[in-house]
Parts: sequence; C-alpha cells; structure tokens
Amino acid sequence: MSRSMFVWNFMAVLTMGSMVGGADALAEAPEPSWKRFSELKHEAHAIHWKFQSNNGSDLEAHREQVAALERKAKAAGATAEMADQFKMLADQFAVITRHRSQLEMQKQHDRIRSRAVMTRFPGKYTLEDSINLDKVSAAFAESDLKDFVVTTQPTNEFDRHRYWPVVHNYNRYTAVGPADDPVLKWIIDAYKQYGVGSPPELAAGMVGLVWTSLRDQDIVVVTIDGGRYRGRIVGVVNGIGKPDAWPSPFAFTNLDPRDITVLANAGQLSKERRNEWNAVNKGARACSNKYWDAWEPKFAAIRVANISERTRDNRFAALNAKAEKQWDTRCTAWKKKAKAAWKAAIADRTLARRTAFERNKAKLIERIAAQKVASGQ
Repeated sequence: MSRSMFVWNFMAVLTMGSMVGGADALAEAPEPSWKRFSELKHEAHAIHWKFQSNNGSDLEAHREQVAALERKAKAAGATAEMADQFKMLADQFAVITRHRSQLEMQKQHDRIRSRAVMTRFPGKYTLEDSINLDKVSAAFAESDLKDFVVTTQPTNEFDRHRYWPVVHNYNRYTAVGPADDPVLKWIIDAYKQYGVGSPPELAAGMVGLVWTSLRDQDIVVVTIDGGRYRGRIVGVVNGIGKPDAWPSPFAFTNLDPRDITVLANAGQLSKERRNEWNAVNKGARACSNKYWDAWEPKFAAIRVANISERTRDNRFAALNAKAEKQWDTRCTAWKKKAKAAWKAAIADRTLARRTAFERNKAKLIERIAAQKVASGQ
C-alpha cells in the first residue's frame, strides 16, 4: 500500500464525521471540535510514517495504536461510516500480515536452499553423486543436524515428491519400440506400472537432505534410506523428527532398465549383477538387430517406391505393425533372461540401500543423542 493511499484513508476516516451525517451526527459527540479532528489527523500521520519507516515491522504495536485512534475518533463524534473506514484499515493490516508471512516462508526456503549438500560443500558433491550410496552416507555424516529436513504432507498434486531414483521419470510414460531398446520394451510391456499411475507417495516425516536446488521451486531430496526424489521446496521443513516416528523406509524400490544401466555404469551394482545386465543387453540387442535386419529390404522397397507420401506412410505403418507382432515371438530366451536380470538388479540395489539405511540411521541417532547430552536435555 502506498504512503499516499495510507494517508488518504486515515484522512478520510477522521474527517468523514463532519461530512457524513451532518450536524445531527456531530451533535451526538461530547465535544465536537475541528481542532480535535486536526489533532487526530496529525496522530494518524505520525502512526503512518512510523509504520512506513519501520517497513511494516512492529505490526501489532501499530494495530493497537490504530485501535486507540479509533476510540478517540468515536469519542470526538465518529459515525458508523467512520467505523467502516477503520475496519477497512484493519483489513489492510491483515493483507500486510499475510505478506509478511509469505516473506517469512521465503526466508525459510532460502535457508533450506543454503543448506543443500551441493551448496554447503561446493565442488565436493555433484548431482550424479546423489545416486552413489557411499557418497550419500558421507554427506549425511558431515552435514550439520540443522541441515536435515523432513518431508511434509503435500497440499496438492504438484507438491508431491516424485520418485526419481536415477534417470527415469516415474510419472510419465514414454513409448519405446522394440528396435530402439528390446530389453526396455520387454520390461515396459510386462510391467505396466512403469509410467502408468504414480508410485506410492513419500510419507510425511521422512528425514533426509536437500541435495540441490533445480529450477524454480524444485529440489532434489535424498532420504535416509538412499531414495532420491524430486519435489517442491514447500514439501520439506528443517528438522529431524523423532527416530521412532520416522516412516518405514523403501516405500518404492522399482527401477527402470534405463536406471539399471546408469547404476551399472556408475559401479552402483555388484560386479555379478553388472556383468549379467551388460551381457543380457548385448545379447538381446544382437538377437533383435538380426531380426530387424531381415525386414530391412521390405522397408527399403517402400522408401524408393513411386507412391504418394500418404501411401508410403500407411505402408510403413502396416509393415512395422506386422514386424512388431512377429517380433514378440522371437528372442524369447533373451526376454526371459532380461526379466530375471531386471529383478536381480532391483534386489541388488535394494540390499545396498538397506545396508546404507542401517548405517545412516545408526549414526544419525548417535548424533541426536550426543546433541541432547551436550544441551543438557
């Protein structure tokens, strides 16, 4: 609210008694006096300028001063219309209160961002490190207790923490053809939960660290059980909570084949699982490529045929549908191996997360206890 508008409101309030209601209204006042109204105007100016110079601080003190001024104005002959004007001022104070609350929330969010792992330890950790369970445990160990956050219950769909274990977005389905990635195609077809619907919601009260801030209000949160989520900063608050009240870990452990490939390349799977996964992908691609190579002359014939583009597109679509249908019956041995390797990789990662969780939990509980002793609790 501008200074001129604020002053105008006070002036209107304090002079309306002489304009609304006329002589009858002023006759009811104990001591109607233009001099008194002038004094009240000056008092209103003083309250206004003090409020402005303090940038809206001491809001309650100023609210009390306005209330006292309202009583003085009534004693000097205020009417119901004047009371309405003062109510309008009270409403304006409520707007200022909400604005201050928003500013305080912004300050809280800024504090959370300033305590993100990649901000607290610049150059030491990267976003890619947030899937490395050893580095996650190291970050947990060297972060201050006041760096930790707990998740809150989202108020709407947009504030949910999205499961983001590695690279795959589990809230969006991307169609993939068998010629592009046979293993991915098999897994998606067999397990429609990928991208269909959303994973279980991350429970409120889960403790973790903000790893980094992304664009706008988005953050990456790594929980104590090694889970990684992408969410909104309004979905966390600083704190640790009580260990016995922490939600059950491992709310969601599934991995997309693309996730497993990245984990394997990053050394985040056991050697046995890495070798198995790489062998399955290599063998499946070789088998699939051999199948599609046999169909290539038919596709090539359509490309060079003297036909309209519309007819060409229709023939391509029909031939591709026929080829994909037959593809489902080929490379069945590799399909079986891919499913087995996929499940084994998830089990391997879950076991590693469980080990990290027990380690992180024990150390964090120990630090919480030490802090209580140090503070004399």
